[in-house]
Amino acid sequence: MIFLQNLAPIDYVSKIVELVINYAPRLILAFVTLFVGLWLIKWILNIINRHLVAHSVDKAVAPFLVSVVGALMRVMLLLSIASLVGIETTSFVAILGAAGLAVGLALQGSLSNFAGGVLILVFKPFRVGDFIEASGFSGQVKEIQIFHTVMVTLDDRTVIIANGALANGAVVNHNTEGTRLVEVTFGVSYANDLSKVKDVLINNNAVKTHPLIIQEGEKTPFVGVLALNPVDVKMSFRVWTKPEHYWAVFFFAQEHVKNTCAKDGVIGALPEQIVHVRNN
Repeated sequence: MIFLQNLAPIDYVSKIVELVINYAPRLILAFVTLFVGLWLIKWILNIINRHLVAHSVDKAVAPFLVSVVGALMRVMLLLSIASLVGIETTSFVAILGAAGLAVGLALQGSLSNFAGGVLILVFKPFRVGDFIEASGFSGQVKEIQIFHTVMVTLDDRTVIIANGALANGAVVNHNTEGTRLVEVTFGVSYANDLSKVKDVLINNNAVKTHPLIIQEGEKTPFVGVLALNPVDVKMSFRVWTKPEHYWAVFFFAQEHVKNTCAKDGVIGALPEQIVHVRNN
C-alpha cells in the first residue's frame, strides 16, 4: 500500500473504483461458478449413488466411492475458480501432483489391494458364502473387506488373502453354476459285464431316492468307462448336487460304490504278477 500513501484523497477513490471495475466481474463470475459447480457436483454424486445402489454395490464401498469422486470434483472446481480470478494454478497443480505421486509410491501395495477390493465388490466374481479356490487355498468366503478377503478352509483354518492377488489371479468359484459334480473313480476286473456294473450303480433305490442328488435334466447319475488299463477297467460314477450338499453326497457316493459292488458280485480288480520258473 506504499503507492497509495502519496496519493490525494481523490486518487484513493479513483484507485478503488478502478480495482472494483477490474476485479468485480471476475469475483462475481467466481462466486457464480462456485455455487453452480457445487450444485452440479451434488447432482452428479446423487446420480452416481443411485446407480451404485441399483447395481447392488456393497454398502461399505458405495459411500467411499462417492466421497472420493466428490473430493476430486471439488478440487477441480477450486482450481477452475482460482484460474478465473487470475491466480496462477500451475504451482498448485505441481504440488498436488508431487503429493499424489509420493502417496502413491508409499502406499503402492495398499492401493493395489484397495483397487482389487473395489473390483471384487463391484463385479462380484464371488460372494460371501461361496466356496472358492485361490492363491493355493480352498475354502468358504467368510468376509470381503476393502483390502483383503477372509476364507475358512475345510479344516477350520482362517486364511486372509490380499484383494490385489485375488483380483489379478485365477479364482475358481464352485458356486457360480449352482451345481457341483461328485465323481468316484474305481477299477473292476475284465471278467465283469460292464452293463451290469452300470445298472447296479445307477438303477438303485439308494441313488434314485436320495434327496440331495439331482435326478432330472442333463445332470442325472452316470457311470462310464474312463480307461482300459492292463490290469483293470477304470470306471467313473458321477452324480450332481447343489454346492452346499457336496460333501454329504461325496461320502455317500464313496460308500455306495463300495457296498453295491460287493453286494451284487462285481469283481474287483486285483493286481496280477506272472512268474516264470526255470529249472537248470
